[in-house]
Amino acid sequence: MEIFESLIPVGIVLLCIAGVVALGAMAYLFITLTKSMKETFEKVDPLVVEAKSLLLNVSIR
Repeated sequence: MEIFESLIPVGIVLLCIAGVVALGAMAYLFITLTKSMKETFEKVDPLVVEAKSLLLNVSIR
């Protein structure tokens, strides 16, 4: 029984380390996703402006 009682602090430390690693992975994912969305918006923005101008030209005629 003493063996299992001595392993409890080790398990708690491992659980805390796993939590920190998971938070780091989530932060990395969030940063990567944000950069990807920004790059995509920069590529799509000129197309949106062009589509708006075409729609305005069609609706005016």
